[in-house]
Amino acid sequence: MTFLTLALGRFERLHKLRLQGSVDDDLWDSWLLWVRETWFGNPLAKKIWSEEGRYFSAGFQRLIEKDVLGTA
Repeated sequence: MTFLTLALGRFERLHKLRLQGSVDDDLWDSWLLWVRETWFGNPLAKKIWSEEGRYFSAGFQRLIEKDVLGTA
């Protein structure tokens, strides 16, 4: 659980840099794929997100819900 939340914290920072234009499409797409398939391919990660996701920024929450989980 701790490792996942730390990884998501790093991904959230990358998301902020993406919004500022500091992260190109290639890097962003590779991270998005990694988070979607490696982390959220595991049911435990979805459970952790349901409990911990609210502590991340609203924009990042929307990104995870829409682009990773496909629920928004």
